[in-house]
Amino acid sequence: MRNTLFSFSLALAAFLIASSPALPFETEIHGQYRFRALDNDRQTLANDGKRSEQTGWREQRLRVAPQLTFDSAKVFGQADFFSASILGHKSDIGSDFALFPSRRGTRSGKTVPDLVDLRHLYLEAPTRVGLLRAGQMPSDWGLGILANGGDRQLPFGANRHGDIADRILFATKPLVPYGSSAFHQNFYTVAAVDTVFRDENASLVDDDLAFQGVLAAFYREYENVNGLYFAGRRQEDRSGAKLNVVALDTYHNWIREGDVTRTTAAFEGVVVLGRTTRIREERAKSGADVRAAGYAVQAGVEYLPLRLGLTLEHGYASGDNDPLDDTVTRLSFDPDHAVGYLLFPEVLANISGYGADRVQEVFGATGDLKGQAEELGVLKPSVPYLPTQGAVSGATYVFPILRYKGPLTDLEWKVGFLAAWLTADFFDPINSTGTPGGGVSTSPYGVTNAPRDLGQEFDAGVGYTFNFLGDIGLVFDIEYADFFPGDALKGPVTSVAETSSIQKVEGRFTLKW
Repeated sequence: MRNTLFSFSLALAAFLIASSPALPFETEIHGQYRFRALDNDRQTLANDGKRSEQTGWREQRLRVAPQLTFDSAKVFGQADFFSASILGHKSDIGSDFALFPSRRGTRSGKTVPDLVDLRHLYLEAPTRVGLLRAGQMPSDWGLGILANGGDRQLPFGANRHGDIADRILFATKPLVPYGSSAFHQNFYTVAAVDTVFRDENASLVDDDLAFQGVLAAFYREYENVNGLYFAGRRQEDRSGAKLNVVALDTYHNWIREGDVTRTTAAFEGVVVLGRTTRIREERAKSGADVRAAGYAVQAGVEYLPLRLGLTLEHGYASGDNDPLDDTVTRLSFDPDHAVGYLLFPEVLANISGYGADRVQEVFGATGDLKGQAEELGVLKPSVPYLPTQGAVSGATYVFPILRYKGPLTDLEWKVGFLAAWLTADFFDPINSTGTPGGGVSTSPYGVTNAPRDLGQEFDAGVGYTFNFLGDIGLVFDIEYADFFPGDALKGPVTSVAETSSIQKVEGRFTLKW
């Protein structure tokens, strides 16, 4: 399915290109081929003894990103080919609600590769008063906890998703006519109108219709940025549920280069306000208010002669002690803002995905489930929003990372340590709304008012980059994680781990050009 905004954007791009007096153009084609081999331990997902199924799998992705330059205008494209899990175990845990079900398997046990995923195609053209972009493009801002295009290099693991919008955007420096100071020259304003093509909240091809307006203002001098971002969204899901929210976001980034050290600091904070009918219950038949907030802060220092660096990240996403009342307070970061390597991307993603599966199984996969749902306090429209999709959701954490590259080598070593806690009671939809919870927040492992300690994770990795023939490079990575569950993931009979910890290892090969 395409929409009028995207069609208009492409038509505008074609018109501007065709009317360009400089018909000859320059072509660049960048891209990468990535192969991942992953293995991890099984985990127990709930007090019914269900265990995760995916212990070893292999996946690939070929990404091609062409760029055409017509005089001062440019056209950018990006497409993925053959993106799929191609060997090993498949998992159907939460697959009906996954961002990319074909990459995780389906309930039938089969995997259908994404043969072609057309991600970006947009025009960028300078004008006398600013910069115009039109087409299908990434949506990105700040540290990426709210809007994340999915092209950032992650501390551990590899990016997979990315927010995409059919967008018309205009950016300008409105103060330039009024002065020549650094502030006048480096203050920007941006306005955009979107139809959301794909993100963690909507998928246009699956008939979720989300319109968005974006305004931003920021001061940027070199790599230092201070800015404000506003996004208003009106969305109607394919289920009929509605989401009308505004997000207010502030981002600040500071970098100082010294003779032997490089110091960095960054902060992004977001507040989301609005109303939704995604969660309906006896106390909120007409919908629920949305009141959620969160932030991420990073600080780092690097000793340049040895290329030895330490980065510390701390984040907070508000939780919800009563997800079935008339106020939604749980915030989820964008899943492409990856924190750690195992707890959020795998453990909590599987637990929450299975929670949605259990609700769906109780109700049945088809038919009008309203009567049955009201008995448990959860309606079918809320089920797709239970899985965390690997994002930080209703949690707080600290995540230091130490990197060492050495002065004369392309071999990088890194270690990380993650400690995380829930910011609200652990709520399992079945255990909390039926027996034995009886309406009290109860964890997937049958503990009422469970402790909030999620546990600790140790991450380590080594990577080698070999460059040849100019821009062509080979990157080899090996990464490892060992997660030690906290009390929130334990119960009187079962716990997330059958042993004392859960481990994961990955070998990754990437060819870039």
